[in-house]
Amino acid sequence: MAGERLRDGRLAVVTDGVRCTLQVLESAALRPYVDAIVTSRDFGAAKPDPAIFREAARRLDLAL
Repeated sequence: MAGERLRDGRLAVVTDGVRCTLQVLESAALRPYVDAIVTSRDFGAAKPDPAIFREAARRLDLAL
C-alpha cells in the first residue's frame, strides 16, 4: 500500500491551498502519514518563499 511506504520517512505538506489540501489528504486517507502541514495562511509566507520550506523542515526536526 502506498501509505505504508510513506512511513519510511518524515513527510510535510507545504501548501497555499489550505481547505482543498486538507480535504484531499482526508479523502485519500493520507492524513495519518503526514507529520507536518504548513499553510501559507497560517505561516504568513507563500511558496516559493524559502521561509515556508524552512518552517516545514523545522517542524520535521530536520537540519538545514
